[in-house]
Amino acid sequence: GQNMLHEKTARAMENHQSFLIINTLNKDMSKRLEDCILFNRLAAAAMKLENAAGVYMGGAKLLIAPELYVNQVELLKLSAKEATPYFPTELWIRVGYALNQGKKQAFTDGMNDFGYYDLRVYHTNKDPKTLYQWLHWMSMQELLGEAFYQNGDTVNFGGDKTGTLKQQDDILNIVGI
Repeated sequence: GQNMLHEKTARAMENHQSFLIINTLNKDMSKRLEDCILFNRLAAAAMKLENAAGVYMGGAKLLIAPELYVNQVELLKLSAKEATPYFPTELWIRVGYALNQGKKQAFTDGMNDFGYYDLRVYHTNKDPKTLYQWLHWMSMQELLGEAFYQNGDTVNFGGDKTGTLKQQDDILNIVGI
C-alpha cells in the first residue's frame, strides 16, 4: 500500500550490492522546494540508468520504482511551463492507511521535514482513494504556499464535507469528515 514499489522491483532491490546516496544538507526552509526539485532531477537521471532498482526517500519512508519516479519528475518539468504550479508530493510525502475498529485512518509522513504539521484523519468512512487524494492535495497546497493549515481551521472538501483541524503535538488531526 504505502510504497510505490512493485514486487518485481522489490526483489531487484534486495539483490543490489551497491547504492548511490544523494542527500540535501540545506536546512533553510525557504530554499527547501528548490533543493527538492534539484534532488528530484538528479535522482531521476540516476533512475534512468540500466541497473537502477528504485529510490528510498528516508523522510517519508517511501520506496519508489524507477519508472514511477521518472514519471513524476517529467510531470514536474511539464508544469514549469504552466501557470498552475506542481510539486511531486508523491516523491516526498507518504500517505498511509490503517484500520481501527473497522474505521479507516489516514496520515501523511514527511510534512515535518518541510516545517509543516503532518496531517491525520481518524475514524472516517471515506474510501482510501479519496483520503489519499485529499491528503496529497492538502500537502501540495501547503508546500506550494497556497494554504497554511493551523489548529482550529476548517477545510472544505467539497459539498457538505468540511473538516476541522485539531493540533496534537506535530500533527494536525482532521475531524468531522
